[in-house]
Amino acid sequence: MEQRTNVNVMKMLQIFLEQLTFDVSLVREDDGSVTGGIEELDLFANAESEEECLKLLFEDMKEYAKDFYDDFDLWSSAPNRKKHIPYVIKILLSSDERLLGAMRCRHGRN
Repeated sequence: MEQRTNVNVMKMLQIFLEQLTFDVSLVREDDGSVTGGIEELDLFANAESEEECLKLLFEDMKEYAKDFYDDFDLWSSAPNRKKHIPYVIKILLSSDERLLGAMRCRHGRN
C-alpha cells in the first residue's frame, strides 16, 4: 500500500505543478552572444547562440534541482531559496519534454 500511496502522491504533485512555468528572458548582447535567465530560479547563462543558451539553462536548471534535493536542509533554509521549492519539485518530477514545454521564452534587447 505504501508504494501505491507514493505513486499517487507523485501523480498529484505533477498535476498540482502542471501550470507552473519557467520564464526565460533572452537578450542579444553587443558581441552577438545571447544571455538568458530563468527568473524563478535566479539562473543565468551566456552562449554564442539562443539555442546553445537555452540548452545551458536547461542543463543548469536540472543540475540545480538535483543539488537542491541532495542538500535540501541547506538550500531550503536559505530565505531567498524557499520560493524555489515548487520549481525544484516540478523539475525533479518532469520529463525533459515537459520541462522544455514549461519554458516560456521572452526576447529583449540590450
